Amino acid sequence: LEELEQFLKSKESELQECIAEKDELLVRNAELSQKNLSVQSSSDSIINQLKSEIKDQDDHIDNLKQSHDSLQENVDFHEKKIKELEDGKEENKQTTTQVSTLEQTVTDLQEQLADKNKALKKQEQRLRDLQKTLQRELRVQPLPSDEPVVIDGASFTPPMQRKISESRNSPLKDNIDFKDHNPATISHVMKPFETNNHSDNGIDVHKNRTRNSDHLLRKDLENDVNFKYLKHVVLKFMLSREAEAVHLIRAISVLLHFSPDEQKMLHDTLEYRMSWFGIRPALGSGQKSKYIPPPF
Repeated sequence: LEELEQFLKSKESELQECIAEKDELLVRNAELSQKNLSVQSSSDSIINQLKSEIKDQDDHIDNLKQSHDSLQENVDFHEKKIKELEDGKEENKQTTTQVSTLEQTVTDLQEQLADKNKALKKQEQRLRDLQKTLQRELRVQPLPSDEPVVIDGASFTPPMQRKISESRNSPLKDNIDFKDHNPATISHVMKPFETNNHSDNGIDVHKNRTRNSDHLLRKDLENDVNFKYLKHVVLKFMLSREAEAVHLIRAISVLLHFSPDEQKMLHDTLEYRMSWFGIRPALGSGQKSKYIPPPF
């Protein structure tokens, strides 16, 4: 019985310990529950706060994405614009180079044109001066029976046919053509008459009449307008330079009745003298030569 009592007491003590331990566990459980509730509420608030922050961040990210897209479009636009400007810059460089080249070409052409115009005006002025000088020097007083002498500045072709007045009383007028008024021709024609007159009975009379006729013819020839013009043109042709003498070829040809071949030969000779590498025209050789060869 004592053993049972002792056993019962031990069991009761164990029971008391279990009950105390249970109470302690309940208290701890309550505390843990309280802590759990507190932690749960705190976690919920933190979670809600984090969710709110995440939402805000998502919204901010969306805004940033939209801004990024807009900026990317702007960058693409400006890059395209820059590329267009660079292409345009290259084209402008090429265009500027072409414009500069064309401007230089135009400037050179304008200078050449100005030089040509100056040279042309100078030549025209020289021609006008030559024409004025020729016209001024040829203004001689004509005889009352002469036809008016008209000088054309372009062609230099004055009228040539003038006949001695028929009022002259000369025994030679039926045998001599005074159209050329050449003193050598007149003297040559006069010689047969002088020779034939030696055999006539009135030799002295014929000599006197011949001398008087020769004197009158020479005097009339010296006063003749056409002869003065011929003398002036020939002298001017011989004293002029080749470039100026070319303009007198027409007048010389008309005055001296040059054939087309002779006129061409004269023109070719003057052109040969003015040229550097020209070929001398064929002027004949020996006694048929048309020029005096230079001495060697």
